Amino acid sequence: MKTFLPTTLLLCACLTSAPVPAKPLSVSEGRITCELSSALQPVPKEELENPQFLAAYRTESKKEVLTVTRSKTTQVMALKDLPEIKAVMEQVFTQSQPDAKWFARELVTINNRQWIHFDFAGTVKATPLRLSIYVTAYRGDKLQFLFQSGDAEHDFPMGVFSECEKTLGVREE
Repeated sequence: MKTFLPTTLLLCACLTSAPVPAKPLSVSEGRITCELSSALQPVPKEELENPQFLAAYRTESKKEVLTVTRSKTTQVMALKDLPEIKAVMEQVFTQSQPDAKWFARELVTINNRQWIHFDFAGTVKATPLRLSIYVTAYRGDKLQFLFQSGDAEHDFPMGVFSECEKTLGVREE
């Protein structure tokens, strides 16, 4: 009985503090990278509806999804334009999601690169969602990482997304 309590406490500590193993995401010849939770699995290419998708991952439950897209904009997008682009995107989001609960509307720097970051809970097609979006300029285009959870109350960074959000990387060369 004396060894039961310490052994149980040790087991509980190991189970609650165990890190989620990470694996690399690498697209565009390794110029766009991040670390992914092993809980995220690739979405089969035949299920991808948008040709702008560079990558898409989801959990087995399909409740958490990560998409990486690169899209053309009407004008060449540059890092120096991010503050202005953020203002326009913020206006669009607040108009399309007037009841959204906002957690972040900011410019952040990750791995020496500036990103627009929006984090909010809202409703899309009558489905409550939590969205965390990172946008930057990449070779004149818009590069976007979209982290989506079907649990609108989930905290970001969530376990399956936390490593990726901290390790976003872009090389222009």
